[in-house]
Amino acid sequence: LTLRKTRDEALTKADKSDSVLTTALGALAQRMEDLAVTLAVKKA
Repeated sequence: LTLRKTRDEALTKADKSDSVLTTALGALAQRMEDLAVTLAVKKA
């Protein structure tokens, strides 16, 4: 196992987990936005 291969695998893993995190944060932001809209409608 070369150092370069190890580095590339680590970068690939980091990229994948970053992508998962970004997706999760996006979904969370969407839910918060939907909730804010729901609350605003209920107040009105």
